[in-house]
Amino acid sequence: YLEAAQRCFDSISRKDFVSWGTLIAGYGFHGKGDIALEIYSEFLRSGMEPNHVVFLAVLSSCSHNGMVHRGLEIFSSMGRDFGVEPNHEHLACVVDLLCRAKRVEEAFEFYKDKFTKPSIDVLGIILDACRVNGKTEVEDVICRDMMELKPVNAGHYVRLAHSFAAMKRWDDVSESWNQMRSLGLKKLPGWSKIEVNGRATTFFMNHTSHSDETVSVLKLLSKET
Repeated sequence: YLEAAQRCFDSISRKDFVSWGTLIAGYGFHGKGDIALEIYSEFLRSGMEPNHVVFLAVLSSCSHNGMVHRGLEIFSSMGRDFGVEPNHEHLACVVDLLCRAKRVEEAFEFYKDKFTKPSIDVLGIILDACRVNGKTEVEDVICRDMMELKPVNAGHYVRLAHSFAAMKRWDDVSESWNQMRSLGLKKLPGWSKIEVNGRATTFFMNHTSHSDETVSVLKLLSKET
């Protein structure tokens, strides 16, 4: 599909910000960060100046491909070279970029320095990175910050519970679940979808509404893998 997207892009006589940004993001999302940055360089050579859309595509590409140095350089160039003020999404991309590179403390410092208002979603990104990389001191601070923000999304309470469990703070695990239940929030079940003969079928965890034959085939496939 990337080749088809490239051909479609090449056929556009007057390329706009959306077409450039979409192609950059497409390559970046599919693990082709080098090509994404080559296209960004081509964009600059065209004489156009990047806007919020293009910068978001480039920063996201850097984040997904571990291109930390280039990502930070491009972020710095936004205001310095092009007079573009980073918004919440650009800042979140930089946090994600640093977290994926295991630079968790730096990501948290960046968050505290750049975000004028608390963002529970961005804190969640850092919290996940803390748990994966064993950064318990930062993890403890973020857990407290998130609890004070009183999340209204079940996923945030699940994140908190998992982090507290990793730190063996069982009372806090219980408190996270209790707060989630008191707000009437429920964790959505895991699900997947397959397409057979042009028809999509959705499967939920522990869901048994499908035919016995379908369930038997799925069990057989799971054993083979």
